[in-house]
Amino acid sequence: METFTLTLPAFAVLALAAPLVLGGEQVVERVGWLRRLSVPASVIGGLFAALALLAINGSGLAAVTLVSRTAAAGWSWLVTIEPLWADRPMVGSTLPLMVAFFTCVGLNASWEVLKPGAWLVLRLLGLATILAVVQNVVGLLVAKALGVSPLLGLVCAALTLTGGPGSAVSFSPEIERLGLTGAVNFALAAATFGIVAGGLVGGPVGSWLIRRHGLNTPGRSEQPAAAGVSAPAVRPRAGLLHDVRQLVGHPLAALAVLGVLIACMKAGAWLTFYLQKAGLFFALQIGAMIVGVIVRNLHDLAGGTWIRTATVQAWSNALLALFITAAMMTINLRDLAAAGGPMLILLLTQIAVAVLFVVFVTYRFMGRDYDAAVIGAGHIGFGLGITANAVANMQTLTLRHGPSPRAFLAVPIVGAFLIDFTNGLLVTLFLQWVGGS
Repeated sequence: METFTLTLPAFAVLALAAPLVLGGEQVVERVGWLRRLSVPASVIGGLFAALALLAINGSGLAAVTLVSRTAAAGWSWLVTIEPLWADRPMVGSTLPLMVAFFTCVGLNASWEVLKPGAWLVLRLLGLATILAVVQNVVGLLVAKALGVSPLLGLVCAALTLTGGPGSAVSFSPEIERLGLTGAVNFALAAATFGIVAGGLVGGPVGSWLIRRHGLNTPGRSEQPAAAGVSAPAVRPRAGLLHDVRQLVGHPLAALAVLGVLIACMKAGAWLTFYLQKAGLFFALQIGAMIVGVIVRNLHDLAGGTWIRTATVQAWSNALLALFITAAMMTINLRDLAAAGGPMLILLLTQIAVAVLFVVFVTYRFMGRDYDAAVIGAGHIGFGLGITANAVANMQTLTLRHGPSPRAFLAVPIVGAFLIDFTNGLLVTLFLQWVGGS
């Protein structure tokens, strides 16, 4: 039988994301154990596409490639300053979605929410840094027990799990120089594994903590449910279609927020450019989020009412679902399938360590309450993968059990920004130690 090659461009990947999100929502709604474990629908939809792609390419009947980068002018303009945009740079096809989502996080961060949360952020940063140290130590110990290179142990640790794909790529040349051949392939495979695991494990762990300790949303008048009792059968309406209806139902408010969103993204691109030019490591989405925080609080200080929290949240929910699904569907699961036995043992051990750390350390030191459980689910998300997974985990929990604004303040700031500084320093120190031994 004749085979053929089909390459799907970036915008086709994005167009597929919406029906996959809707399909994932239907699966979660109909499969009771997925709903009870609070597995994000966007993760299910994206994984379905990734598994289908793996099956098609593995069958030998066809070779399908999903292009994850684009030079489309309208798309790259959103995240690029004009002098660079004139050269039509290639950008990640999901990058504008991610930046827009983090901008929404900033636009919903009013001072009234930020004020009581400063110590919460610092406490979570400390715990996330401790987990990164534990991951590195565990990676080295397991690698020694398996008789493999300690460098592989560090690759399957905080470098790729707490650090994510960006850290995996940036440190790979140094690891290769120290003696681990093919370090970039190992690192990307480990980071991919972590993203998948973080999206699948975080929600169930947070849901278990809520049920186990009979937790309830702060401010509710009802008594907390007894441990082990499931959430009420009637859940608040949620999902991509619901968010779209919210936006369509209030078109002027939706367009106003969209205009502010785009303006903040552009301003964030310029802020990031100048900070990086000054020698500071700064992620694009964090620059946009900071601009969003400033704009929201100036709006509130002036007594404005046109940036509606509910509208910003609807945009945020839709953008996050599309981003997670598009990112998951472009994951190459073949790299994971090709990972060797020792690497698989290392990564499975790290999942167990992250879960135990969140249950016995993060949950307890963050307050042993509902917010702490939601933060724990987020910590697993960025402690094993990426911050977007962390937010997806928390969003799934809060849609089912109730809001947690403190969690949505602390986790994005720590997971997407602050932990990169401490983790980068830790990875450098551990590499120097291993390389010099």
